[in-house]
Amino acid sequence: MNRLIAIAVILGACGGKKDEGAPAAKSQPAPTAPTPTPTAEPTPAPTPPAAPNTQYGSCHFKVTGVVTAEETTPGGASAQMVTSWLDAKSKEVMKISKDSWMVNCTGKDVQLTISSNTQTGPATMGPKDYTLDGKNNKDAGVLFGGKISALAAKGTVKITALDDTHIAGTFSLEGDSLADPKGAFKAEGEFDFKKP
Repeated sequence: MNRLIAIAVILGACGGKKDEGAPAAKSQPAPTAPTPTPTAEPTPAPTPPAAPNTQYGSCHFKVTGVVTAEETTPGGASAQMVTSWLDAKSKEVMKISKDSWMVNCTGKDVQLTISSNTQTGPATMGPKDYTLDGKNNKDAGVLFGGKISALAAKGTVKITALDDTHIAGTFSLEGDSLADPKGAFKAEGEFDFKKP
């Protein structure tokens, strides 16, 4: 029995001691796959602005000077008003007693209205050249809005066609913007609007 105790003591001594001379083994995590580097999604090209609907014609103009712009605006009911295209009831409701015409080139940056002046009588309802002197003209006038503010301009407006189906013409105008940015401008363009 003493022998069993001695064996137990020896086994206990051998099994319970740590080998202090050898470094302890560190547990290492299992290798993992490398994390992929994120790739940037390609930036899509900007979408160009939609072309204006020119079913009823258009107005194209360029402005230089204190403001620079080039625009093409669509035709339609708000782009023109030709009294000879209206029926009698519409003329009565609108209290129109004299023939007249008006075109609106309504751009994003600049708006331009050219119209006959009916204060001196009915407008010529056909081709005609108008010379504007920058004041209240007896036959025609212009009005600028948007980034240009002007109640008149010098230059020419040529109505090249005005009939039962369309109004067309060109303009070359210059003036001074009355509001900021103040300064001289020049506007040139053409229009051809169809009866809606």
